[in-house]
Amino acid sequence: MDRLSAILLSSIILLLISPIAFARCIVNGEEIPCEQFWASYGWIFVTIGIVLIVLLTFWFFMLIDCIKRKFKDKTLWTIIIIFTNVVGAVLYYFMVKRKKSNRGI
Repeated sequence: MDRLSAILLSSIILLLISPIAFARCIVNGEEIPCEQFWASYGWIFVTIGIVLIVLLTFWFFMLIDCIKRKFKDKTLWTIIIIFTNVVGAVLYYFMVKRKKSNRGI
């Protein structure tokens, strides 16, 4: 059964990555070499990736702070942060964490 699972998993992975191998890079309706595309536009994807990592890290730290901190509306803020993601984390930062940090709590 393990050998069959390995073969099945390998086949699925191969099917998932095969479109990448046959990808074409088209800019303004013209097909260009993909190396040229990544040299010209790769910075956009790198920038988006960095911004997403920073936002995810901020969200994670605000969630951990909310879980560890003792205050009245802890459950409500935890739910808000989880379901509204970065928006909830920013709201939590300005409405709870920053306010309590200024008071020295």
